[in-house]
Order: sequence, then structure tokens, then C-alpha cells
Amino acid sequence: MICIIHILYYRTLYITYTITYPYQVHSQLKGQTPSLFVTCVGGGGLLAGIHKGLQSFTHRPNTVPILAMETQGADSYSQALAAGKPIKLEAITSIAKTLGALQVCDKVVEIARHSDIISRVTDDKAAVRACWNFLRDHQYLVEPACGATLSAIYDNKLEEYVGDKLEDGPIVVVVCGGATVDLETLMKLKESFGIDGSLERHYPLETLTVE
Repeated sequence: MICIIHILYYRTLYITYTITYPYQVHSQLKGQTPSLFVTCVGGGGLLAGIHKGLQSFTHRPNTVPILAMETQGADSYSQALAAGKPIKLEAITSIAKTLGALQVCDKVVEIARHSDIISRVTDDKAAVRACWNFLRDHQYLVEPACGATLSAIYDNKLEEYVGDKLEDGPIVVVVCGGATVDLETLMKLKESFGIDGSLERHYPLETLTVE
């Protein structure tokens, strides 16, 4: 007999891997506490893992802000927080299909009640533009789900999104997701949104990236 356990209903599964991200960061920052984590949200496993990892090593686990980014049409977390409980989207209409969880897990709604999690939603164009800029600057292809995260940086939205919660210190941007994209696909998306720009390098992001 085969038993299939959905990741949303078994917490150990969705935090075991992603919990290691903060440990990697802690090692690279030589003990410094990040001032902010920026990540994307699908079903919530990555976010829950980051939150759990921060609890394990920082002296202020619930006061390190986590900026949780989604795209319009795949924003089940934003809508869940507004409703105070997980809600189910009728469909995923964003091109960021790997953010395409119709419903987030209970855990990430629960932890938002006692942690500094900031949920923000961007659009598909901003996500694709960020993917293109990141390719230009770092020669890495990432998909629009990751572009949602990067858009907060490339569009200079951190101050708007985080406000006075943003303190001095390292900002950690989780660059995760590239399995569903190739150069041809990204170029087509760029053209479809009318995004300008070549692949000539501009400037590097002065943030720590975790791959």
C-alpha cells in the first residue's frame, strides 16, 4: 500500500530542508543577525522553515522581519492573512506557477500572529523584470516565482514595504527557483511585457544570496 501525505499537513516535511537556510546564513555572516529576510511564498514551507531556523539561533527570533513576496493571481498567503485563516484560491492566474499553491498551510498563518512577517504582492511584469535584471547582473536564470522576491530589491521597494522595521544590518535575499525557466522562455516573457534592457552587466546586488 502507498500512502501519500501532502506536505501541507505534515510539518516535519516542509521545515526539515528549509530550516537549514538560516544556519547557512548564520555561518556566512559569522554570527551577525540579519536585519531582514526576503523570500517568496507558495504553500508556505520555505517561509515556515526560515522562521523556524531563525528561532534556533538568533537572540530575537520573532523580531527579525521576514518579507514574504507573492505575485497577483498566486497570492494565497496575502489573502489568508487578510481573512485570518487559510483560504483557497479558485485558480492560479499568475505566470509564477511555482508560487501556485491554491491554499497555504495553517502553520504560516499561525506564525504571522506572533512574528514580524510582512506580506506584499507584486505583479507579473515586475517579477519578470527582476528575473531579467538578475540574469544581467549575475548570469543566473531564475523563474518568476523567484523574481517576485527580487522585485522588492530591484524596484527599490524595501523602504516602502518594510518601513521603520528595516534596521541596519545584513539583508538576506533567498534566491530560490530556476527549474522551470530557460533563456528562450525568459526572453519571450520579457518581450510580452514590453520590458526594455540588454544583458550588459550593470551592478551586483549587495546582498547575501542563498541558493
